[in-house]
Amino acid sequence: MGLSLMVFAITFTLSITINAGKNSDGYFAEKGYNKKDECYLWGYPKNRKLPIGYGDQDSKIKRKICDALKDYPAVKESLKNSRIECENAYDYHYNGQDETCPTELKLVTKVYIGKEWCDVAKPDYQCVTAASCSKPKDYCAGNQKWPKSSSCLEAGFRYFRVWVYCYSCGFKLIKLNLPQCCSCRKVVMCEDDTILPP
Repeated sequence: MGLSLMVFAITFTLSITINAGKNSDGYFAEKGYNKKDECYLWGYPKNRKLPIGYGDQDSKIKRKICDALKDYPAVKESLKNSRIECENAYDYHYNGQDETCPTELKLVTKVYIGKEWCDVAKPDYQCVTAASCSKPKDYCAGNQKWPKSSSCLEAGFRYFRVWVYCYSCGFKLIKLNLPQCCSCRKVVMCEDDTILPP
């Protein structure tokens, strides 16, 4: 009975997916996009606000997670077996070349689920990362004249299976879809300016 209950709990938690990238209309579709004329009526496409947090975990949170892991040996074993060395990741620098979309890869330490922030269990083990795109000084695709424009958007989305600790319910195994790089995207604005946003 105990084993079947544990299997059910793990199966249930695997079904929780936080998809930060695409929606039913496709890649970063905006309300103001005119599919017929393939242009934006108003506003430029923007990066979505991801339901995640960065930064060092407080020692109290680390201690609470370590204490909780004592009661969940299966979660502890899963974390141990899936350990990734975050510090082994590196970036290749090309001399004399500027980045059109400067990218910073950040370590995820928090995830917003339902109505609460949950902490990533041992983030240095799981190495869940997300790209943060910096805005270039000018258009990333060079000089653009109306109605053409360009912007840096998150790209290279990949799934992570992540153990998180929520104060309301303990450990959850979730699936996160997060960007791993930034890409310069060219867009065209609609030239009919009589259409106003809702």
